[in-house]
Amino acid sequence: MFNKPWWLKLLVSILLVDLVIAVVVLVWSWVVADFSMISLSNRFFICGMAVIVVGVFSICGYKSYLGNFSTIYAQSVSDMNLSERANLMMKDLPRGYGFSILMLLSSAVAILTSVLLA
Repeated sequence: MFNKPWWLKLLVSILLVDLVIAVVVLVWSWVVADFSMISLSNRFFICGMAVIVVGVFSICGYKSYLGNFSTIYAQSVSDMNLSERANLMMKDLPRGYGFSILMLLSSAVAILTSVLLA
């Protein structure tokens, strides 16, 4: 099976999120029947800021996961040794922050689109 490089997966994910943002903006414009460039620009900016907020909330959720006593206690009483715990933490870091980085990059593309449309 072909294993894609991480940057290609990231690029495809960014494009998918931006496609969803574009569909939301176009549906919003269709509902209010306003397709002027300034309105489209404002809607792309608002959707880009909303995606940033979702990314920030994911960081807050990850921080509360790390600070959860029962999760930390369950990991400490398990059969894992120190190197296995370190490996688990190194796997958890990209999962925890990866979504917020994806949201930040996707919102940057949406906000850049709003600047170019204005």
